[in-house]
Amino acid sequence: FWGTCSLPDEHGYVSLGVGADYSCEVLPAARAVVLEVNPHMPFTFGATLVHTSQVSSFLWAPRKLHSTAPSKPSTCPIEQAIAERVCELVQDGATIQLGIGGVPAAVGHALRAKKDLGVHTEMFHDVMMELMEAGVVTNARKSVQRGKSVATFAMGSTRLYAYMHNNPRVEMRPVSWTNDYHTLAKNYRMTSINSAVEVDITGQVCSESVGHTEISGTGGAA
Repeated sequence: FWGTCSLPDEHGYVSLGVGADYSCEVLPAARAVVLEVNPHMPFTFGATLVHTSQVSSFLWAPRKLHSTAPSKPSTCPIEQAIAERVCELVQDGATIQLGIGGVPAAVGHALRAKKDLGVHTEMFHDVMMELMEAGVVTNARKSVQRGKSVATFAMGSTRLYAYMHNNPRVEMRPVSWTNDYHTLAKNYRMTSINSAVEVDITGQVCSESVGHTEISGTGGAA
């Protein structure tokens, strides 16, 4: 196994940081484990923790993580109208999964009037951080991992990574668990919000391609 980790803590643990995904399940089964230590990687909690005794070799790899621009409220009237309609369907106390794209971002900004939302998602991003900072997401009424925002990977701004660092309110879990419908079904008022490219008259949704042109991969929307 070859991956990237944070600096170790005082107890001899490193963290896989922004990506639990499949890594936290593959690593224990590997015959050899090589981790690149990156001081820019946030130390996150959950299934990302690895004790240094489990690692065969460490390499020093100080490089900035891939980041995106901070989220901004949508200025598109169509996206705003969709967001307002979607927000009517989200109840206080609901556990949300929020995808990426213009519409999910607009929905996230429109959710500011809600109370005690929870997060159980595939991808943790800036909009969710902002909802936590605003007190909209408290995770107080979740039935799974109450008090925690749960994700399997994160991508966003450098401020997002700084927010995740040593933050016990955010937990990273393997994708086999976060995306398992048995897990999702246990969440209180689980509400999944994703964007789509096309919807046909039978209700089938396409979110991965336009014609034969691939624009995305299979993710939380599946």
